[in-house]
Amino acid sequence: MKHNLQDVYVYVSTGSTNRGKLYSDRWEYTPTAAENFEITIHFEDHDYNLIGNYVFSVVIKNQSSKTSANVIVIGDSTVNGNTVGQSNGAFETKKMLDLAAADNFSLTMMGTRGSGTNLHEGYPGWASNHFTGNASQNSLSNPFYNSGFDFSYYMNNNHAGKTVDCVFIQLGTNDLVVQKTDSDLESRIASFVSNIDKMVTSIHKYNSGIKVVINLIL
Repeated sequence: MKHNLQDVYVYVSTGSTNRGKLYSDRWEYTPTAAENFEITIHFEDHDYNLIGNYVFSVVIKNQSSKTSANVIVIGDSTVNGNTVGQSNGAFETKKMLDLAAADNFSLTMMGTRGSGTNLHEGYPGWASNHFTGNASQNSLSNPFYNSGFDFSYYMNNNHAGKTVDCVFIQLGTNDLVVQKTDSDLESRIASFVSNIDKMVTSIHKYNSGIKVVINLIL
């Protein structure tokens, strides 16, 4: 893959696994069984000088036999909003419900926003620091805030006695898109990662068995 960043070309390749294929825009691999392996991503400059190697562990599990799940989706307007031709709001969580229904999978969406079965925690214009540091933002109250992001506080106030299987966090747009310099962007990336860590830590403090999915929309 080749990306142009301020007229500096960065080449990305993978070289330490014989699994899958590397295309111009992605690495793709379809497993057939549970397995663990490592993959190394190489970054090179315009002259193919090595900038760095990054090793990632890939863990593939057997398909779950679960037939139901209780899910909370936390995010910004990409969670809260419509899409073209839709008028019912929260299009992404609605699509999740539709896909689950098509597979005869019992999916329960939990949240304080939305309507009917299509519930969520999507807040237009919010960045990660609004969830971790603000009691309210843009006239909307933060149900997670208790001197910081407090998932136990949220659950006790809104879903007492209920269980959660998975929490999706879909943030980043409002954290990063307004930055104009590399240094500003690096600072905001560090802040974003720190805030996400706080959210995940709080979720697992409430219940370490909850699966957390980070949707990287940028």
